[in-house]
Amino acid sequence: MKSFLKVLFFICLSHMASAHFNQAGNSSYTDLNYKVFQVDKGWGYDIMNKDILLIHQPFIPGISGVHPFETRAEGEKVASLAIMKIKSGIFPPTITQSELDSIKKIIK
Repeated sequence: MKSFLKVLFFICLSHMASAHFNQAGNSSYTDLNYKVFQVDKGWGYDIMNKDILLIHQPFIPGISGVHPFETRAEGEKVASLAIMKIKSGIFPPTITQSELDSIKKIIK
């Protein structure tokens, strides 16, 4: 039940951020940054714009199930990729399995 609520929360948060992004346009995201945080058995990240939370990602996006990042570095790389996508006008910044595999190869 807890996992379901986390997934539901993320979907709602993504939807709200997406609606805000579409209304405001890409130019309103001028100060994007991330914070990596510890969760049970791993790492997650938040993406903010001027200290306003846009994305709360306590688990790896783009894969089935609820699994946190194994290392802080993995969370940082994926958060950086998500920010790059947002700056390019892609919102929500969908992360593919291929991108996740590439990040794991870079970190190891």
